Amino acid sequence: MTRYAELHCKSNFSFLEGASHADELCQQAKRLGYEALAIVDRHSVSGTVRAHTAALEYGLKLIVGVELHPLDAGPLVLWAPDRQAYAQLTRLLTVGCRRAVKGSCELYVDDIANHAAGVLAGTLLQAWKEDGPSASEVRRDCERYAEIFGDRCYLLASLHCGPDDARQLAQWNVLAKAIGVPLAAAGDVQYHVPRRKSLHDALAAIRCGTTIDDAGDLLDPNAQRHLKSLEQLARLFEAAPGSLERACEAAERCHFSLAELRYEYPSELALLEQEHDDRWLPTPACVSPALVKRKSEEAKPIASPVAESVSDGADASVAQTRHAARAPESTRPLMQCLVRLTWRGAEARYPHGVPEAVRLQVEHELELIGQLQYEAYFLTVWDLVRFARQRDILCQGRGSA
Repeated sequence: MTRYAELHCKSNFSFLEGASHADELCQQAKRLGYEALAIVDRHSVSGTVRAHTAALEYGLKLIVGVELHPLDAGPLVLWAPDRQAYAQLTRLLTVGCRRAVKGSCELYVDDIANHAAGVLAGTLLQAWKEDGPSASEVRRDCERYAEIFGDRCYLLASLHCGPDDARQLAQWNVLAKAIGVPLAAAGDVQYHVPRRKSLHDALAAIRCGTTIDDAGDLLDPNAQRHLKSLEQLARLFEAAPGSLERACEAAERCHFSLAELRYEYPSELALLEQEHDDRWLPTPACVSPALVKRKSEEAKPIASPVAESVSDGADASVAQTRHAARAPESTRPLMQCLVRLTWRGAEARYPHGVPEAVRLQVEHELELIGQLQYEAYFLTVWDLVRFARQRDILCQGRGSA
């Protein structure tokens, strides 16, 4: 039985190249019986977010990767087998995008080598045409990438039912054996079904600044850059035994999922509390007297822990202990910081005592924030508001979304 995983597929986030949405590609790959699909947009991982959602919906394994075009070597595809490798990919893209104008990416082989740890690579074997790279240049690039990635490197062979398919595949087989790098099948896919070719032609004409009628050889000669059936792939790569299985082997090495990611806010936010300026806090002078009166009448107030500590002659540590008792217990410094700041703000807003209803609501929200571990987000907003108010900059915190 034929097995296959598509390792080279662009979505419409490869602007003016990909002619299909990520969900269309995932749905079609699942329908065709693919074991996995790699979304590898040019110099970007933007398409992987929608692809991740679609892959979950259709029960398809998604491989996260990117297509790169370094200025001093041939193109290649990189895949992230784990979270550490994904971090390398995104850092590499940051390096390239910061060098170039908006919408471009300037990378070199040395940049790729500096971010290669744990990453899988697939060299894109370009057709050896008169106006393309020579056989020696292609081999040089393949050897450079093989040296960088070692046993994590593959040669990717893409065939589109052209007149030179047999000759090219024979050359690629010889090259793979000569340099000791496995040859894997790939589709260089840019749309999910053949009928999307007309849109692909329009995108190519726009990209090249011409019309479809005048585009000529700038357009693909056929509609073969689609996701092919397993039977068609078996016929296409019959002269390259094992190339389809090696594509599956590369896919099996990739376990990373976007579900592993979570935004990590700066951990030093808790230190800001030690040097914060109380001017940002609401005070009786900046709170409407009518609002204070109405809030006080809505529910029975309770005594402020700070006020209690002062009247009892207790020190600040007692007040902090009581604050902690009125919030979810946590050993996380950021959560402890948020609890202290929240009650400090509540006591400033309700100088005559925090109403019972408000206290219960605050405790409920702090408990929820603690469970979700969102405290760093709220402290980030607090820091932004503090910064603005210290400089008399009009600002708004967050809404109820």
